[in-house]
This record gives sequence, structure tokens and C-alpha cells, in this order.
Amino acid sequence: MYKRICLYTTPHAFMQPLTSGVAACARRVGSWQIDISFPADDSGVEHLFDGRYEGVILGYPLVPLPDNLAGTKTKVVTATWEVPKIPAVVHENRAIGRLAAEHLFECGYRNFAFYGAETQWSRDRLAGFSEFLSPRGLKLATNQSADGSFPGWV
Repeated sequence: MYKRICLYTTPHAFMQPLTSGVAACARRVGSWQIDISFPADDSGVEHLFDGRYEGVILGYPLVPLPDNLAGTKTKVVTATWEVPKIPAVVHENRAIGRLAAEHLFECGYRNFAFYGAETQWSRDRLAGFSEFLSPRGLKLATNQSADGSFPGWV
């Protein structure tokens, strides 16, 4: 008997590794049927938790999450952001920032700038970037944008 799983994600290229990884896992397990759902918006997600799926992998933020999520039998895992009391598979953004700065340093660069967004993942990457540079006495110019635009940084 197959377990029906829904991967609720976006068709954007940055989510392709998640989709490929879930598909590879399903092939190895052999008893999963994966439905992939690409949302047009955050409305109409009740079907994810109405009992037709054994599990849902959220690769697209549902904000806010449905009120009845805690009472559902559907197992839920987030794959792009952390939600209290829900298992998550997420990036180690502080480590990503640290590794980026280390790589640029090893390439010989000594002038650094961080171009980010006012989101938690971006702040965490900035923290990791700064953690690598600060002990070396290297300065860092930053620009973080709330709306994704960066006027004056051309």
C-alpha cells in the first residue's frame, strides 16, 4: 500500500533540489506516492490537511499556518523556514555566510560588502559573514533592503 505524500512547493529553480531529493527518496522507499502542488497563492490549502495525505512537505511558506494543523493526523515537515513545534529541514544560514566570507578571503579579497534582505535567513547569513571577517580586522559594508530593491548600489 502506498503512502500518499504532498510536496507543496514553488516551481522556482532554487527549489529544484528539494523536489529532486524528495523524488529520489520516494524511489528508494518505493511505497510513496508523491503529489507535487505548486500554489498560486496562500489560499485553498485546506486539502493538504483533510486526511488525503499521510504527510505534507512544505517547501513554500504558509503564513499563517492553518489553525487546525496541530489537530490533524497529517505529518508535516517544513523545508524552507522554521515553524515552532513543526519539524524542519532548513539551511544553516549562519554557516552559509561564514563559508562565503571564508571563500572570498581565500580568493584574496580584502574588501567586503553584504547585500541582503530584512529577513531572518539574511540576517543569519550576515552574522556568519561578519563572524569570519571581524577577528581578521576586515571591514564590511552592508545594505539590507525590506522590499528587495537596493537603490544606490549599482
